[in-house]
Amino acid sequence: MQNLLKFEYKIVGVYLLLGGLWILFSDQLVLQIVNDVSVVTKLQTVKGWFYVLFTSVALLIFLRRHLKKLRRAEKQAKTSDNLKTVFLQNISHEIRTPMNGIIGFSELLKNHNLAESQKAKYIEVIDKSSKRLLSVVENMLDFSLLVTGNVEIREQALHLNSFLRQLKKEFEPYINENIQFQLNNHLTDNDCSIISDETRLKQILSNLLTNAIKFTDKGTITLGYIIEEKSLIIYVSDTGIGINDNDLSIIFNSFIKSNNNHSPFHEGIGLGLSICKVNTELLGGTIKVHSQIKEGSTFTIILPLKKAKFNSEIINKTNHKELTKINTLFTSNIQKNTLKENKQLNSYTILVVEDESINFHYISELLTNKNLTLIHALNGKEAVAICKENNSINFVLMDLKMPEMDGYEATKLIKQDRPKLPIVAQSACTTAEDKQKCIAFGFDDFIPKPFSKNDIYNTLLRHNIYIKP
Repeated sequence: MQNLLKFEYKIVGVYLLLGGLWILFSDQLVLQIVNDVSVVTKLQTVKGWFYVLFTSVALLIFLRRHLKKLRRAEKQAKTSDNLKTVFLQNISHEIRTPMNGIIGFSELLKNHNLAESQKAKYIEVIDKSSKRLLSVVENMLDFSLLVTGNVEIREQALHLNSFLRQLKKEFEPYINENIQFQLNNHLTDNDCSIISDETRLKQILSNLLTNAIKFTDKGTITLGYIIEEKSLIIYVSDTGIGINDNDLSIIFNSFIKSNNNHSPFHEGIGLGLSICKVNTELLGGTIKVHSQIKEGSTFTIILPLKKAKFNSEIINKTNHKELTKINTLFTSNIQKNTLKENKQLNSYTILVVEDESINFHYISELLTNKNLTLIHALNGKEAVAICKENNSINFVLMDLKMPEMDGYEATKLIKQDRPKLPIVAQSACTTAEDKQKCIAFGFDDFIPKPFSKNDIYNTLLRHNIYIKP
């Protein structure tokens, strides 16, 4: 209402200003030219009509432009409302569907008369549903960070061939037997080192490969790249169901899913390709798609080529990175060890700093009947006091967000007294900025939530904590 009043005031103000100037200057001009009173009267009538016509045309033009803006804004608002409705419907479906599997099969597991084979099937459904739900949450968080500009590009040397080989290896278990998964590397291993943000690049290609696997029942999926002049062109092609021509122009918009009548319904909230587009633009490139119904699709990422000098350490660094959704930034600073058969098992004391009882219960269940003694602290303040009083603590698993004192401050204080005590952050905050902050406060490692049994065991092993099998 306030903007409407301001607009009305502008109209009235302009009208009065023009009228006042017209009367003032036109009357002076008429009196200088004509002395006959009757002629002056007629001229004043004419100039009055002229003013009315002139201001009417000017106001009409002005109002038409303003109304066009209002109608355009109204149309955009309706489109936005429709997208929000579609998004809420999609997100509701994509959350409730896996939740139904988790809750439903958890209830079925309470039946004590179940056969072991049935229990195994139910647990597998719960596991798949949990991972699907996690994927929805991660896509929402990624998209939120991207659209708000809270993503920082971190370019570094990357061995492209090794990166793509490991990415292919990661996705191979999800390829069915009717699909051939191909990798086409254009350059030799000695000439494929580039400068790029590995996290952003992996997120783009992971989304494209996920879609290719989802929409391809048989044929081939190809991951590869070529070099054209000063451009690096990476592509993911498939022989899947294809995309409607009408959807090609909007497929990269948020919350849009291709409406292909030739295919069954597929899960997803319509953010994957939008995330790909924003990430590609952050890397200074563009993304394109070519597709035909029942023949397949090819997504092409065109990036500026930034060559790096070949170094054997680059290929080793790329080969040893964990190609998971969250890459650790600490691996290069940790001595990796393997448990030898003749290694004598010691007893270890681990401090678990966690304010959520369910999370602590889960960790304690993972480490039950091991050669470990667990101590529980509910917040950072308790953790600092326990570490000062108990010198037998060998390892700290630290949550980040807690009451009274968070994990960052607690770690900083503990490291002042015991700089060599391994402290590992465990948190649902998993962005590169969060991990950089952990490094700055002295953490030795990082485990993203949710974590598995193997995540805990491998982390302990990296810090020389050998667990009884």
